Amino acid sequence: MGNATEWTNGRIFTGQRYVAAVLGEEGRIVVAGSARAVRRARPTGAERVDLRGRLAVPGLVDAHLHLAESARAALGVNLRGTRSLREVGDRVQRWADRHPRGPVVGGGWEEAGFPEHRYPSARDLSDWVGDRPAALYRVCHHAAVASSSLLDVLEIGPDSPDPPGGRIGRAADGTPDGMLFDHALRPLQDWVDLSFSTRPEAIWDVLDTAARYGLTTVGAVSASPAEVEATVGLAVRSPLPARVVFYLRADDRQRFSELRKRSRTPSTDVVGVKVVADGAFGPRTAWLARPYHDRRTESGFPLRTDSDLRAILSESNDAGAALAVHAIGDRCLAATLDAFESIRPARRPRIEHASLTPPTLRRRLRTIRPFLVVQPGFVRSDDWIVERLGQRRARWTYAFASFLRDGHAPAGSSDSPVEPLDPWLGIASAVGARASTGAPERVSLESALQFYSANGGPVLGHSAVGSLEPGSVADVVVSRANTLRSAVSIGSRNVARVYRDGSRLRPPPAPGGR
Repeated sequence: MGNATEWTNGRIFTGQRYVAAVLGEEGRIVVAGSARAVRRARPTGAERVDLRGRLAVPGLVDAHLHLAESARAALGVNLRGTRSLREVGDRVQRWADRHPRGPVVGGGWEEAGFPEHRYPSARDLSDWVGDRPAALYRVCHHAAVASSSLLDVLEIGPDSPDPPGGRIGRAADGTPDGMLFDHALRPLQDWVDLSFSTRPEAIWDVLDTAARYGLTTVGAVSASPAEVEATVGLAVRSPLPARVVFYLRADDRQRFSELRKRSRTPSTDVVGVKVVADGAFGPRTAWLARPYHDRRTESGFPLRTDSDLRAILSESNDAGAALAVHAIGDRCLAATLDAFESIRPARRPRIEHASLTPPTLRRRLRTIRPFLVVQPGFVRSDDWIVERLGQRRARWTYAFASFLRDGHAPAGSSDSPVEPLDPWLGIASAVGARASTGAPERVSLESALQFYSANGGPVLGHSAVGSLEPGSVADVVVSRANTLRSAVSIGSRNVARVYRDGSRLRPPPAPGGR
């Protein structure tokens, strides 16, 4: 940890305002203001970082990602950007040829633009990899296709009923076609955890990549105990490239108190529990108040009953855990707010996504005031949202500017591996136009940066993170650009140096740009 460091002679955005210089001592910011004020307070022997007119910002925060899944995605078949089932098959076959033993696991495909106009099937997987067990997750991770051999291992057959909160895809004759949705994915996820385990070094690599992008703190949600223990094991041996604040998956909430005590290190903390209450727009499993515009027989479905949600909230209160609730559809969000009104959360809760918020729900959000954790990257990737919801309803999706006008301070995130980890993509998306819906939801450059800095720390229960005001941790990202506009335009390649707790992280090669 650095003793004292002065960052000066540049343009520094603290997360609230612009200043000319900041001073950090023992890993904390002690002065932020004019160069003269910092110079007067600077102790003898302090390191001086001359910004030479360049921009500096707080260490960035990703409030919602999936750490183990991101690590696993880097090891498996990357299907992001595929434009047809044929291209999916080509990538799967090439990966299988390079990895001739073991299961085939991957993800990132999205069928919306496929000329075949359908999901991949178990038969497709058999054509591509034969009898090898294989699973390919849709980009949203709320649906996946499993091979016939894997369906046998999972004991999913013609007589298998749809589980509560899930659906098994079926051919015309009723036999499973390989597609699994939401809670039907549970046995598949258990199999993946055992058969395609996440190596600790892969977790380190994800955090190292995060730091290269300027992320010094991340919120790892829906974390398994094994994921927490592996990450803490790394942190005990050496400080992690980025701090990790964990929210356990709801089914492991009984272990919250135990893991919280065992997991507090300078790089790790366990603060809450995450419950997934509905699905996603892509596979039409997000729970809507009215049917989908492009499939009038479907409205999505809840993944938790009202009693389940209230029980999880009550148990979280008893344990002192913060609760984060995934709620994408408007009906799901309404049910979540009902639960918050029925059982008052002991700690301010989080709503993950809050993707569809018509005026009636926005009024309730203004009253209840949960933290809102948003994913600006969805604006870019969900270019089919009008087709899915209809023009009028799509107007109320991803309401970033409306949230700001309502007095919220949304925290930004990638939801990696659903979207790329790069926070600069999210910042650019938040300031971009919404041509597909006509929604005036763009925000200013500074507000977008606050999504990924000053707003993120309080959401994670670490208010000293994401700011360069006095009392905050001395996490500083030095840009190659002179202005925030230029930095966002350049993207992640603008990151020149990253300091955490006042000490410079080892110089990384520049991450790939957009």
